[in-house]
Amino acid sequence: MVDSKTCSHCRNNRGKIYGMNEPVFPEPPLHPNCRCEIVPMQVIEGITAYTKNAHNGAVYHNFDGKLPDAPWRIWYEAERNSVAAVEGKERILYSSDGLIFVTYDHYMTFVEVAGSDDVMSWQNGGSGNYPGELYSGTRNPNADFTNTRGNSTLTGHYNDHKKDFNFENEIEYLNGARNFLEKTPTPTIQSFTSDAGWYFRYDTATNEFGIINQYGSISTYYKPDNGLEYWLEQIVLYAPK
Repeated sequence: MVDSKTCSHCRNNRGKIYGMNEPVFPEPPLHPNCRCEIVPMQVIEGITAYTKNAHNGAVYHNFDGKLPDAPWRIWYEAERNSVAAVEGKERILYSSDGLIFVTYDHYMTFVEVAGSDDVMSWQNGGSGNYPGELYSGTRNPNADFTNTRGNSTLTGHYNDHKKDFNFENEIEYLNGARNFLEKTPTPTIQSFTSDAGWYFRYDTATNEFGIINQYGSISTYYKPDNGLEYWLEQIVLYAPK
């Protein structure tokens, strides 16, 4: 389903069509509290496709001065939680020098995601309010890249994300994921554990991102296209408040 709580990752996968014998990838659940599901396709004539909104990455001019201004600062915006073709009220506003704000009421008010200390930390490769910590749960490596039905998703993840790395095969990709999510955090690694028990980790220097699910197994590992912006969205959506 798609509503105001749907994250961008799930929304981007909405409407994917698979053949009867085609492997489903990515297969739900994609993250904590994921509500995605695979359903039989019903063909209905006369339905036109939705188009993506053009706000993502656009310059925000801050004419009313509600966001902190500076002569050299450029503000950009990205949609958050829009529903298909219906433009939502939520935006992430991020500046050229690292400030991050969110508006939940279509630019009427803004909430700062990263304070000035966090911005300086991020710009210097630090961890802001989410310093990297080792996974504190019990690892279940035998279930790495396995869905809830016990089927392996490793091949699908490797094929989908091998462009992000120099791994030559699935085993190298699996070992890379384990190394990233299990190693002692470097100064540029950030992490948090959601209320549902999912462990999120991101490296601001290498753009590596991975998740260990509530059962202690790795569910995904890749380099997000939007880098730090994507990581900040994960913080907004899933980090404990």
